[in-house]
Amino acid sequence: MEISQGFICQIEYSLTLKRNGIDCFHLEHEDSYLLAVPEKDYEESSRIFHILNLESSVLTLPDHLKSGSWRVILLGTGPSTAIPSIKCITQQRKNCICDNSIQSPLNKRLNPSIVLSRIKPGVDGGEGEVEFNLLVDVCKTFREAALAFFLPNGIKNIDAIILTHQHADAVGGLDEIREVQARGSSTPIYADELTENSIKMTHPYLFPKSGSVSQLYVGSLVPHLFSPFQPFTILDMEITPIPLWHGPSLCMGFSFHVLDSSTQFIYFSDFKNRSTQEEKDFPPPDAYGRVIPLVLPEDYSNFTLFVDKEASLQILRKWDISLMILDCLGWEFGPISHAVYPEVVQLIHAFHKEGLIPKQIYFTGMGCVLDYTVLAKKLREEFGGEEGRAPVMPGYDGLKFWL
Repeated sequence: MEISQGFICQIEYSLTLKRNGIDCFHLEHEDSYLLAVPEKDYEESSRIFHILNLESSVLTLPDHLKSGSWRVILLGTGPSTAIPSIKCITQQRKNCICDNSIQSPLNKRLNPSIVLSRIKPGVDGGEGEVEFNLLVDVCKTFREAALAFFLPNGIKNIDAIILTHQHADAVGGLDEIREVQARGSSTPIYADELTENSIKMTHPYLFPKSGSVSQLYVGSLVPHLFSPFQPFTILDMEITPIPLWHGPSLCMGFSFHVLDSSTQFIYFSDFKNRSTQEEKDFPPPDAYGRVIPLVLPEDYSNFTLFVDKEASLQILRKWDISLMILDCLGWEFGPISHAVYPEVVQLIHAFHKEGLIPKQIYFTGMGCVLDYTVLAKKLREEFGGEEGRAPVMPGYDGLKFWL
């Protein structure tokens, strides 16, 4: 049965609704409480959920994300601390979702990361076997993500790695690569020069000299350097790095384009628009002594998140955008290296004015002030139902789609 719609519910018990003695929907993914609904029962199920007053959000996976040669899984959609945060739990903070996230999988979030898997054609149009896995970032929470999502999705090994930047939440799990590569084999890892130099300093044992084989149980990586805006190809996937400002440092965003297709997938996991506010207008220092200039409205229309605006927009215009993943840490202005809700909303509107209207946008990097249900409702109010606007929703760990 083809499932195209359903409910993502924050409930702590199983629920089965019957129609004429037959189950009209079921738990498709117990860990994420995703209740899948056959299309013919969708309106009736919506009415029942309204009557029961359950906190729920409608999930509609667009047709163009249901099938393809490459599958993408969001392995993590949280901040660098992950959710639940150690500090929030030990200090018993009540103004965030950390305590709730233990019971609510939609609010439990690992570090931002994705895995793209090349899928062989299946029998009768079904999903076939995984033949190649490309991991983007090896986070501090990589082990937890792999244990949660690899086996259910047929992932046994990682065949190539791409790194967005050198921060711990992007490279902190590199030691675990030994667990997903065959003994005696090496995994190609693609990074910019700064990131490559950094991981060679922090993980020198992962880069053995040519022809040597370590007697220790450690991973083995083969470095491949890429340059901004210079595409490289892995199998039939063309990948173009797009440098983004990430506070005072840089992070690489990526365009993923399957050759011979007419679309691309854009992944911007960590970014912050740069402010053009004059120094005389800077706000006073915050609680940490940081002076953080406000990002002005014109900064969004000028796309100051890009190191090179024109080169970046040229790539975004090259193919239609089937899917875009954007960083969104919290509700309020303030973080020095991550965008927050008002900024991301204005940025999406700026993309729309440029004629860049992705078919679907999901958020990642979401902090513990962003409850899934509250954010989903607010996004539907902001972007839902109007022509010329992209559908926007929070991502969640384990969400998958096809390119």
